[in-house]
Amino acid sequence: MHVPFIEDPTQPPCHMFKNSGELRAARRLELPPAHFHSIISLDASLACIQYMYMFVMESTMDDHLSSQEILDRINGYMHGPLSGFVKKYFGGFKFRYVHQSSDSVLKIHQDAKGLLGRYQVPSTTPLSLSPDDFLQWFSTHASWSSSSSSEESLGGRWGARGSWDAHADENGHENNGVRLLLTIPPTSSSPTFIPPASSFNGQKIRWDHVQVVGRFFYCNGSSSSVDYQHGLLCLYRSASKVFSSQPTRRFLHGFYIRGSLVEFWVFDRSGLYCSEVLDMDRQRDSTQVFGGILNYRWMTDQELGKSDAIKTDEGGNNYINLERVDDVGMVMGVSESVFPLERLEKLYLESEPMFSGEHIVGTATTCYQAKKPDSDQWDHVFKLQWRLNQSLRAGDRPEEEIMKLAREMGVWGAVSLDYFKVVESTADLRAGLKWANLRPRRFPATRGETTKSGNLGQGQKVVACETTASFYGGGGLAEHTEEKIDDSLGFRNRTLVYSVTSPLGRPLGSFQSLLELLQVFRDAIKCHRSLCCDAGILHQDVSPGNIIIIDPPKGEAKGKKPRGILIDYDVAVVLDQEGLGPKGSVSGTRPFMAIGVLQSERHTYRHDLESFLYVFLWTIITNHEGSPPPESKLQAWSRGTWDDAALPQRKLFDMSLDGFQSILGEFNAKYHSLKPLAEKLREILFPLRDDGAIWTATDLSHDGTDKLYDGIIGAFEDAIVSESLR
Repeated sequence: MHVPFIEDPTQPPCHMFKNSGELRAARRLELPPAHFHSIISLDASLACIQYMYMFVMESTMDDHLSSQEILDRINGYMHGPLSGFVKKYFGGFKFRYVHQSSDSVLKIHQDAKGLLGRYQVPSTTPLSLSPDDFLQWFSTHASWSSSSSSEESLGGRWGARGSWDAHADENGHENNGVRLLLTIPPTSSSPTFIPPASSFNGQKIRWDHVQVVGRFFYCNGSSSSVDYQHGLLCLYRSASKVFSSQPTRRFLHGFYIRGSLVEFWVFDRSGLYCSEVLDMDRQRDSTQVFGGILNYRWMTDQELGKSDAIKTDEGGNNYINLERVDDVGMVMGVSESVFPLERLEKLYLESEPMFSGEHIVGTATTCYQAKKPDSDQWDHVFKLQWRLNQSLRAGDRPEEEIMKLAREMGVWGAVSLDYFKVVESTADLRAGLKWANLRPRRFPATRGETTKSGNLGQGQKVVACETTASFYGGGGLAEHTEEKIDDSLGFRNRTLVYSVTSPLGRPLGSFQSLLELLQVFRDAIKCHRSLCCDAGILHQDVSPGNIIIIDPPKGEAKGKKPRGILIDYDVAVVLDQEGLGPKGSVSGTRPFMAIGVLQSERHTYRHDLESFLYVFLWTIITNHEGSPPPESKLQAWSRGTWDDAALPQRKLFDMSLDGFQSILGEFNAKYHSLKPLAEKLREILFPLRDDGAIWTATDLSHDGTDKLYDGIIGAFEDAIVSESLR
């Protein structure tokens, strides 16, 4: 069964905007919908204050993630130990010990620059150091106590960047841990988005400045105050904060110290992976550890994992350069015909994204409002997305091909793809590492036993650890986790793609009148009809986040262009000759999925029209708040798992005559005039069969298709006329 990742239906999508920026901030921070819609009515100054407050709230969210929530995000996406890790990331530097009578000196060379400096190796390791002692130890040794002249020191001849910040664990000394952060302030050419700092033990942490994360935990002999899993989850929390504040980041370096044992880590959009365990009590390992930690400060932005896609001009404005189509290596069947005749070569971006994904692993979709250099209107969306290569089934087409087809077939209200480029993949980023016969790893639910998890797909297995390694007993990732066995080795490769689309619109929940709401739904359904009947494309994910409001340009008469359109064709498909979606596919956003789709029927146009009804009811009952009231019957539409048989039965009852009257009872007084329309839509979509049960099947004939679309669009037309006369 194919179940694509669908974003939270209550969150605004990439094509929404608010001029003062607070709406984009709400989307970027993935705030509760109530916060999101309340911002719309604020003026710019008050919104900025509320935005600052909400950002501080967001900055602590990861600290409150439960261990299980983090495990759900990383289990099956961890790899290691990887042979060749140290050579790949630190191989450009040469480290050599020079043993002297009283101490040892580490000389660091780089082929292009020669001798970078000399470093006095510490005579002690942090095996038994307390957090306070470790802070002093790390400050002394990781900050380059050079035994040479100043011109050969770290900050001299070749100008290493940044500084290390070390802080006691968030919980004080309860866990005997220390958080380590390499911070490098941005240059004048870096993007100007500067999120507010979060407070940590009275000190400000600018997560947008952090370039490397580390964790240390105290060991006393052969025991530790925390286990391996807890320490790695703490490291993940730090990494998550960095990606949240730097949403365009490609990857992030990290390291995990447990007494004298060290693992180097890298986080990217396909997961996290580590080096072999290094022991600082061994001279060779100690050379690699200190050389690696020192090396971070010499790395370029690219080597640290930063993206150079967004640049800043002398006036502090963010922009992107778009290569001419002749210079772009087009792939996956996307040709020059996708591009408009007017070339896009440069676009200015708003300083902050209007949306960015929450998780490290995943698509990490990030969207910016964009405009042409000579325009004062934000009328484009620049989107970065790490697409899962294996997400396409046989016969499926990527989103850019679907958009191209819609344009070629003249679909009414179709989103325009104005630019597209394949940039790089996580396989490119991980090149040089040895992945042969390496399977993803997970923490076992019960140590020493085979794990059975609801997160594993059908036929997937895990291989349990034979023994449980002690924290200090030479154990690393391999000793504290188990292999996850499925159909493939290696990792799930993701490809970074850039795209520019238009138009830009407002979120569905920002409708300003009932008349506008009705017009938006009518036109979005007309757009769906054109997609399906003119181009043979089925959207498959009708949800509040995928319907936007289009305001007519100044001076243009209303009614000439659609007021509402469908966006995001990530799971859209080309219908087969019978008018059906692919077999074995379950696509959509859970609260709005049709009853038949939930029962594993092949997706049809009627299922999407049923989803429009659910979105209509949801929009009215939530009343600009994003989520239904706690006592609402619609709350049950979001609960349960994908294979929960209770949800289709719940919706069958809700769409029955008695059940629907109960839902209509939840309409706020100002929406009472829309009750007749809601009842009419239910009657059209769920006619009664001879046995009295409601009918949920699809008439795939040409006449049946036209009859259903005409009926639903006509119902909205009648309601628009009635509302206009009120």
